[in-house]
Amino acid sequence: RLLLARLFSRPANVLVLEAYEPLGEVSSRAKKCYALLGELKRNVEAISRALDNRGKENARMMHASDDLLENMNGFAALWPNDSAYVTQCAETKRAALLLNGELNQTPWQWLRVRWSFTNLLKDVRAFRPYAKEVADKEPKPYAVYSKEGQVTYKDAPDTSVDAEALAPDARLDREGA
Repeated sequence: RLLLARLFSRPANVLVLEAYEPLGEVSSRAKKCYALLGELKRNVEAISRALDNRGKENARMMHASDDLLENMNGFAALWPNDSAYVTQCAETKRAALLLNGELNQTPWQWLRVRWSFTNLLKDVRAFRPYAKEVADKEPKPYAVYSKEGQVTYKDAPDTSVDAEALAPDARLDREGA
């Protein structure tokens, strides 16, 4: 009996992705990226647990898949001008869409669901370090000291955006010239 209890009480193969934490102060976009990396990790691990639970948590798996798609939209919105980054987001989202499509089929073909999840996992494992690297390359915020001696951090100016083009008078100057 004890042997049977040990065999059936073993935890399933638990997928654990590396947790990423920012080192020191980071910009607001990098903070959002790290928050999304944490959500992406939770969603992928939730799908893995649901698959290992022999499909007993189908609704949870479908919700986690939908949340993962929203995560990828959030990632792409962080740095929309970085074409290599957006391409990585699109590839990972495509794998998430394939899994979501398989989960929306009835009845499920477990071989296809597992295959789609394996492809998603491959893409997520490649994307997460890349997104962390992009977040770490963001300019560090600078400290602003108040009169009371409190420190707040402001984001460094975004060098990827042309400040002159965003100025309200820039358009008028060009039209008037």
